[in-house]
Amino acid sequence: MSRKILIIVASDSIVGGHSVQARELQAYFAGKNNFSYKRCGIDSKLPEFIRKIKFLRTVINELFYLSKLLPNICWANILHIFSASYWSFLLGPAPALLIGKLFKKKVILNYHSGEADDHLTRWRKIVKPIIRLADEIVVPSEYLKEIFSRHGFPARVISNSIELQRFVMSRSVSLSNDTLKILCTRNFEAHYRVDLVIDAFREVKNRAPDATLTLIGDGSQRGHLEQLAQKLGLRDVRFVGAVANSEIHKFYQNANLYMNASVVDNMPLSLMEAMASGLLVVSSDAGGIPYFIKNNLNGILVPCNNPMALANAAIEVYRDRDRWNRIQANALQDSWAFGSDEVCRSWEKLYAQLS
Repeated sequence: MSRKILIIVASDSIVGGHSVQARELQAYFAGKNNFSYKRCGIDSKLPEFIRKIKFLRTVINELFYLSKLLPNICWANILHIFSASYWSFLLGPAPALLIGKLFKKKVILNYHSGEADDHLTRWRKIVKPIIRLADEIVVPSEYLKEIFSRHGFPARVISNSIELQRFVMSRSVSLSNDTLKILCTRNFEAHYRVDLVIDAFREVKNRAPDATLTLIGDGSQRGHLEQLAQKLGLRDVRFVGAVANSEIHKFYQNANLYMNASVVDNMPLSLMEAMASGLLVVSSDAGGIPYFIKNNLNGILVPCNNPMALANAAIEVYRDRDRWNRIQANALQDSWAFGSDEVCRSWEKLYAQLS
């Protein structure tokens, strides 16, 4: 039996984990004769003058999306819908779920957002009846599985994955005598708190003057973050902008410590990529992060909203080479569990069950 899988996800023009995971799946199933894959983008490429008008942009994009969605759903027998929270859920996954069940298709809701608990609590009257239409709810972490369980939904865990061969380092896992080269690849939005990374870097510079910080990403806070770095007189902060996933590994290979200060999170691909690349991860303990990064074993975790703790952790491990090498080696070993082939085989089993 040919399984026709329709992936409903943001397009590659939106840099994010959903589109990366969708590409991994499409690549894995491309050579399998009993699987046919199509992809329906939730967002559309609109003229610049329309994209500047928020309400009009949303209405026109939704009309384009629905016009693509219907014929693609008619073609498929399984819908694999990537989902985030709030309005994003209502505009993208919700119509696909409703139309999919109307046409008696098997539907997988692949929910990724670290804001799930707040979403399911505050929007429960709207979203819970829609979520119940899904044949399977799949989440990438035990953290989200527990949240969905508290809200009365059984969920299956299938981890996020990364293309290991692009990230695994060829160099030694030891720090050697390298300068402290800090990297952060989180987008410039409020809940990622890149401002706290910059604050932490100021303290790092006081104790390791040769340290550098590279920031990769873009978003609504970019201007504020650039002004903050300038205000603090930080000369060794580099704003790279958005980088395609196919190129991001090059920046990991030029760093040795990854710093994350998010306050809302699930199982971020960026931290998985950093571990596989041989970077020492120093992160806040937001959301699902402690479910795969264990403090002082394969990374270092500190409380949220505490830039001084981030800086102290980075400096302390930088000065303790034995501890650095031990944590880094453990992270490299643990990162093999993130390989895309193993994760995609779990999806293959689920598709077969639903068929």
